[in-house]
Amino acid sequence: MAEDIKISLHIGPHKTATTHFQSTMRHNREMLIAGGVRFYGPEYLRFRERTLEKMFGIHERARELSKRTPEEQLTFLAKGAHHVVFSEENFIGPLHDGKGHVSLPLYAEAGPRLLAFRERLPNVPLRLFFSIRRPDAFLQSAYSQALLAGTFLSPESFRRRNPIEEVDWVELLDRINATPDHDGLFVWQYEAYQLLLRPLTRPMMGWGFARRIEVKTDRVHQGLSAAALDQLLEWHAAGRKGDIAAEARKKYPVSDAYPKFRLFSKEVSEAAAAWYGTQIDEIREKKGIQLVELPNR
Repeated sequence: MAEDIKISLHIGPHKTATTHFQSTMRHNREMLIAGGVRFYGPEYLRFRERTLEKMFGIHERARELSKRTPEEQLTFLAKGAHHVVFSEENFIGPLHDGKGHVSLPLYAEAGPRLLAFRERLPNVPLRLFFSIRRPDAFLQSAYSQALLAGTFLSPESFRRRNPIEEVDWVELLDRINATPDHDGLFVWQYEAYQLLLRPLTRPMMGWGFARRIEVKTDRVHQGLSAAALDQLLEWHAAGRKGDIAAEARKKYPVSDAYPKFRLFSKEVSEAAAAWYGTQIDEIREKKGIQLVELPNR
């Protein structure tokens, strides 16, 4: 029965090593299946008829078209497993609007979408998983993604459109934590992701996987160097067309010779780091939220 299946829902957000995590889980797919876990990431969930919204009838139109009830759909996806893990950062909304505006306040639709998901599977054990990142680094990575997606604007324009003080993880986590009857919201810092990946599998999948997970060591997404950004903006100003962001990244890859660009000044980054620390302290005290940390922090 569906009530005997546990769901772990990893909802991102973007730019917090989600792609690396998903790639690692795919790499360990057979081991997870043998242990009673079915993992579904973007390679499955981004087909038009396979989104979480469509499969579980979260929108009224999707309910009309669905051939299975939510419980039947979950049982089908589990295929006899006792645990199903969904990892899809797009479920809580897009990172930006395609015009250089990051979703601010952060992921405004996160609460309603999670509530709708919960209402469709009210009796199934549900755990939520989410990462946070230093606000300045989060916005810098979002800027790189906007450029690589073809949205060309200067660093100054991006900073004006996306105030750093609006990257408020506490406010967002309060909205996510309001999801009814969840069995825990597990949160970790992106900065410690590599060290926390194995420990995270315990609340997400069960205690038997941490030692057996084979972690991929390759970097999935690479940002832009300062030289690449300069080249990209120069080409764009000259009217050059094509995938010029990727071309500039390839010409000037991040390395010792080509350091990563900085979207914010040293002073702004230091202030962001201090504020991030304050947010972490506040999150640590929240009821219903488990901050996953390294021992002896």
